[in-house]
Amino acid sequence: MADLRTLMDGKTVLIFAARDARIVTMLFQEYGATTIVVADHRHAIETLRQRTVDGALLNVSVEPSELFDISEELAARGIPYVFAADPGADMSPAFKGFLFPVKLSELRVIATRLFSHPRFME
Repeated sequence: MADLRTLMDGKTVLIFAARDARIVTMLFQEYGATTIVVADHRHAIETLRQRTVDGALLNVSVEPSELFDISEELAARGIPYVFAADPGADMSPAFKGFLFPVKLSELRVIATRLFSHPRFME
């Protein structure tokens, strides 16, 4: 299995509506990724249309219609994404994914899910 730096170096990650985005950003950047933090879904869609993004971490604790819009845009562009939720979010564990703030121990799983995607294996 590749180490974190190998998986993340040079990748750009969109982080949507993250709680403690500064911590998440520092973790990704420590392993060579560039992060784009956006707080609202219109800015997220605009960013996806204007910038090259390799993967995304989406907060599922937002309005579902906003999450669906962003997920559809990511899927249409073939960009892999994972979900995270705010602590105490009232939703099924099957949909929470990870919890904000993301911990270093979870970063390998997130990076593997995002960047072991077939589009990065060429």
